[in-house]
Amino acid sequence: MPSRRLLLAIALSFAAATAFAQGPDPAQIVKSIYDSKDRYGAAGSLEMRAKARPALSKSFAALWKRSDDRTPAEDEPVPGFDIASNSQGLEIARAEVKVERQDAQRATVVAKLIPGAPFHRNSPEENVVRYDFVRENGHWKIDDVRTTNGTKPWSARKTFTKSLARQ
Repeated sequence: MPSRRLLLAIALSFAAATAFAQGPDPAQIVKSIYDSKDRYGAAGSLEMRAKARPALSKSFAALWKRSDDRTPAEDEPVPGFDIASNSQGLEIARAEVKVERQDAQRATVVAKLIPGAPFHRNSPEENVVRYDFVRENGHWKIDDVRTTNGTKPWSARKTFTKSLARQ
């Protein structure tokens, strides 16, 4: 008869293997956005007019695609700036990434951006980008990106939704 310790060790090993098989955690995904490798396709998923958005939830990717599709090819698509840097030209030296909250189905990860060169900001909060995640089919997917414009809160999901409502 197996001992309790053996059963516990087997259960923990199974849980660890299952978690590993389900892919990276939200913090790892956000870290990859700001490193040069983009291991999980997250940085590419956040580019304007990206051909594929594998790191985004199905609903967020579909919303963004509808917004892109309704924007004429000669126009700059919504939102009109780099979401990951919350700017049009900020060079990021590094990002300090931490999990703000997480449960089994949802997570929010905060990236505090450290500029590589002086860059004017109206508020220090403009250097803080929040990534909201959901679990889809056992994998973490970005479901929204939030930050501020000056002191006004901003959400990619809300911006795309408003843009589509105006068209």
